[in-house]
Amino acid sequence: MKLVYIAGPYSGDTITTLHNIRRGIQADYAVVKAGFAPYTPWFDFLRAFVEPTKGEVTREQYQAVSMAFMERADAVLLVEGWEKSAGVKRELARASEMGIPVFEDLRELIAWDRATANNTEEAAS
Repeated sequence: MKLVYIAGPYSGDTITTLHNIRRGIQADYAVVKAGFAPYTPWFDFLRAFVEPTKGEVTREQYQAVSMAFMERADAVLLVEGWEKSAGVKRELARASEMGIPVFEDLRELIAWDRATANNTEEAAS
């Protein structure tokens, strides 16, 4: 099962942030249904329910955790609006350095998965 890092905008005004979280979690669901193992930064909001006081975990720490997962991913899937996110642009630069493929559409990710699975099977023969 391939690991897929899902990247897209997170923060904004309150309503924008909520919409971004919704889109990210919807992407997570679609990626799981397609047979991948996703890492979804939008679930970070759940840490707010256990964090005793605001600010104990910094934004930089959240971003470092996300980057660590992205660096271990087999692929990156972008969510609508990613172009507006400075954090995603940093993640994409790092993915490019590491040769991690990036997809803007789940169908492209699925096609890549099938193609790489076929190449792996042929190499094993």
